[in-house]
Amino acid sequence: MHHRASTVFGTLLILLFSTSSALRADTSGFFISGTFDDTINAQPQNAGSFTVNASQSNALVNITFDNGYRELVGTDGADSFLFIPFTNCPTCESTGETNSRAIIAPGRFPAEAHFLAQVLWIGTTHDPNLMTNLARLQCPFYGSFKPEDIRIVASSATNGSHEVHYIRWYAPNHFSNGTNRYENATYPAGWLMAEISFPSEEDYRNGGTSIRYVVYNTISETNVTTLRRLVANGGHGSNDVATNEVVTFTIVDGAPDKLPSYVPMLTSKSVRVNDKRTQVGWVMTTDGKWWKVGNVLQKQLQYSRRIRVLIVIGLGVALLLPLVWVIKGRWKLVRND
Repeated sequence: MHHRASTVFGTLLILLFSTSSALRADTSGFFISGTFDDTINAQPQNAGSFTVNASQSNALVNITFDNGYRELVGTDGADSFLFIPFTNCPTCESTGETNSRAIIAPGRFPAEAHFLAQVLWIGTTHDPNLMTNLARLQCPFYGSFKPEDIRIVASSATNGSHEVHYIRWYAPNHFSNGTNRYENATYPAGWLMAEISFPSEEDYRNGGTSIRYVVYNTISETNVTTLRRLVANGGHGSNDVATNEVVTFTIVDGAPDKLPSYVPMLTSKSVRVNDKRTQVGWVMTTDGKWWKVGNVLQKQLQYSRRIRVLIVIGLGVALLLPLVWVIKGRWKLVRND
């Protein structure tokens, strides 16, 4: 009996140890932090810092520019949540005044976020719907081109994890001017507009690597003779372009980590929230559970509509009563005559 009890106890210990080891070995999530700098024609433009917590197709991105502008964007797995705290007013939080705002949008891809926040999102998530989301996105370098004009080429891992190595955007072989299109003879196969290159997830965990976002320009020929010769020889290749803008996200720290929630928490006492899952529009909220704002407001809106209908019915009845009395009085007079 004693031997049997000790065997059961030993088995439980093994199970507990195995479970705790599996939890410690869970590498489905990670945390990275670092800085970024933005240059155009080698001249500094923007800079700042960032942190990212990511796990599979979910992420929580926190990006802050040197001018104080900050965005936190995350997801609950179904919708995206963007929080923009008001950071340039030291006394606002203590007085309760705030210009902080937030946006809730359907779909976990943060289409409402700053493009640099989206770059971090794209590089740290393994999302099977990523290419579909990108095809619908109006990227800042598109100019007059529409999303359907752009060809997107991506290289992903072959292990089915949707880990992206690079993404490239190619413009078509024409210029657009309203509804008119003019062939670009110098780039008959189109041209590379931008690309993002990403390290592997293992590199993220170890830190000391970077994400690089580059925007390109076409090469212009000012000499007519050279231009004619170029066109006669088939023009430029798609990747024969000039570098315009470079944004480098330098990752200085990385470690395995998994959050219980990837929805950003509101740090302001009151926030203007626009829940695009409903037709309510901008409203103020002080509720920490701001992801439920839309549901609450929708119920309030339905209740308000019912009240308005009842009021209209009541006004109608009130207006009709005098008319009924008048008709009733005249009917009595007619009967008496």
